Amino acid sequence: LSQLWIEYKDKHPDGYQYTQFCDYYHRWRGKLDYCMRQEHRGGEKAFLDYCDGIPFVNRTTGEFISTQLFVVVWGASNYTYADSTLSQKLPDWIGSNVRSFDYFGCVPHILVPDNLKSGVNEASYYEPELNPTYAEMADHYGCAVIPARPYKARDKAKVETGVLIAQRWILSVLRHRTFYSLDEQNAAIR
Repeated sequence: LSQLWIEYKDKHPDGYQYTQFCDYYHRWRGKLDYCMRQEHRGGEKAFLDYCDGIPFVNRTTGEFISTQLFVVVWGASNYTYADSTLSQKLPDWIGSNVRSFDYFGCVPHILVPDNLKSGVNEASYYEPELNPTYAEMADHYGCAVIPARPYKARDKAKVETGVLIAQRWILSVLRHRTFYSLDEQNAAIR
């Protein structure tokens, strides 16, 4: 810090003295938001999340049935997959994962999901407990599951951005259309 002050005094001879300079510097540094830059290798990670989808109409009852939009984003390329499901429950979660693998034609080395109950039984910073079915699916496809830390959205910033883009470019475009089935909705999403 003393070297910075010396350089500062060379440029501003009538500027702050060392103590005042240090005080202002520490105030400024306290306001900084530290963020580690993540580098992604091709094929290494895919980030997964859900958001609220567009409801569709049940033909027989006329009631609206809410949906969830499943989004996967690859770390290195930002290549994105989205589909609509009825819920975030285990069958829909596993089905969406498998459909995304089929869509991409490959499987990432690491899946980074949010800490939803279908994927993670117990969230933890150090030893998250995966849902056994989800762990078996990952094992079957030969990939690891490393959930994002609880309440750390930056761990999965790629998919948070992917969800935002999906909301803007998929959901906002389709919001005025009326759908009568999940398949019809997914065909429009694709």
